[in-house]
Amino acid sequence: LRNIFTVATPTLSWNAVSNAVSYDLQIATTSAFLSFVYSANPIAGLSHPVATTLPNGTYYWRVRANFSNGTVSAWSAVDTFSIDVP
Repeated sequence: LRNIFTVATPTLSWNAVSNAVSYDLQIATTSAFLSFVYSANPIAGLSHPVATTLPNGTYYWRVRANFSNGTVSAWSAVDTFSIDVP
């Protein structure tokens, strides 16, 4: 894993999508995203501090853009991170 956080409330960031007015973020414990441990929508900006304390473990996350005409982009590629709070 390339993203290991030593805090239980990490800040996730992503690249801008042209003309996006907000973003949706989902975090899950499996890459299938059948249930979420955290979701936020809409999110303005290119980063978001997770407002829920996450226990140690590995998480999967993705983001998508929302546009002013009501459409949304496809979900981003799924990325992973780990929480390892001493």
